Amino acid sequence: MSKLFEADASTDEGLKIIMAGFAKAAVTVVVPAILFVIVAQWLQLFQVGWVQSRTDNLFYVGQNLAFAGLVLTGHIFWVSISRATPNAEKWQEGHRPSTGTTLDMAQRIALNTLEQTVIFALAQLALASVLPPESIDATRALLVVWIAGRLMYVVGYRKHPFYRSYGFNATTLPSLFALLYAAFRIVFG
Repeated sequence: MSKLFEADASTDEGLKIIMAGFAKAAVTVVVPAILFVIVAQWLQLFQVGWVQSRTDNLFYVGQNLAFAGLVLTGHIFWVSISRATPNAEKWQEGHRPSTGTTLDMAQRIALNTLEQTVIFALAQLALASVLPPESIDATRALLVVWIAGRLMYVVGYRKHPFYRSYGFNATTLPSLFALLYAAFRIVFG
């Protein structure tokens, strides 16, 4: 892994090393995530009896978004706590904290989580509009993958910035799948 961390993206050789690392991260995360969603659907892990209509789909997805909101809120509180820590660098209006500080990392992760939460919310709503009620539980399986991805992102980022790619891929996958599937269903019925 040190070869990857020392790779210079401005050279062709370094770029090849970095892209191979990202490809490995994508495959390592994508395959288990897809398998989880398939198995969850097959076992009906997240199926409930009260979803009978497309309107109910929206309520079900609203429950999912409550959990995504909790993840985002947790990251925002982390930024707040990092600012309030007695020896932490204080944030000044118009200035970013020094690179690599706890506050800087917390802010970067919270910003990425905000971005991913917005995309995920749109993807969940789009999917709820096209899925039949008996299949809406797929959105909950995608939520579990998304939350696991956010956790992987934080743990990976704290170890080394490259390792955030595992969590980033796991977070992006449910949104991408949902948006592509919804777009396909909208266009082709």
